[in-house]
Amino acid sequence: MSLVRPHVKQVRKKMSNGIRCALIVFAKEPVLGTVKTRLRGCFSDEDLGRLYKAFVKDTLAVASNIRRSRKVLAFSSQQAPQFLKSVNSGFEMVEQRGRSLGDRMHNAFIYAHESKSKKIVIIGTDSPTLPPSMIEKAFKELSRKDVVLGPSVDGGYYLIGMKVPCAAIFQGVRWSSASALKKTLNNAKVLGKTTALLDEWYDVDDRDGLQRLKSHLELVKSKNIALNTRKFLKGGK
Repeated sequence: MSLVRPHVKQVRKKMSNGIRCALIVFAKEPVLGTVKTRLRGCFSDEDLGRLYKAFVKDTLAVASNIRRSRKVLAFSSQQAPQFLKSVNSGFEMVEQRGRSLGDRMHNAFIYAHESKSKKIVIIGTDSPTLPPSMIEKAFKELSRKDVVLGPSVDGGYYLIGMKVPCAAIFQGVRWSSASALKKTLNNAKVLGKTTALLDEWYDVDDRDGLQRLKSHLELVKSKNIALNTRKFLKGGK
């Protein structure tokens, strides 16, 4: 994997140096026809945009519940991130930089580390039902391990956390493949990094994930979980 020069463009105020944990949410500006494309056939492009917006809102709500951590919204966009700005509440906004997902995550880790964060966790927006307790556990694991990963049922991971940026941990990882987690763990082992695994969770980026989401929301007792996603799926677009 060829890395671009490490850099993350800052578009808002600098991170405070008073908090040692940083939680970074990776998100895209929902440009029509560019989000949740693997769910085409289940929804129109317009509804896929609405579904993705619900995922973003629910993920930011989960992240907001994590105490004693800096909150960063790392965005990728073909245009000005108007939607992400409109739903942002207290999150610092930075632009993702890099050619691959690994490049972009590495640069985000560098950004947070250079801002004096000692424990850094990155999540995406494909797991709107992710319990806040799992993110909190990731920060706890970083007290004793170098790397923490949250395995997803499809062989990838919904979360990665590190104390120090390490480009090589992403070397050769095939993103959106069933081998992404395994390759990342192997890279960590070769590098001599200690690792911790969280409980398995699920992403929602294909039909199987969508069905898991629907089944989960039907079974869960708390109606406050993934409130925006639940509303969309019930027809309240």
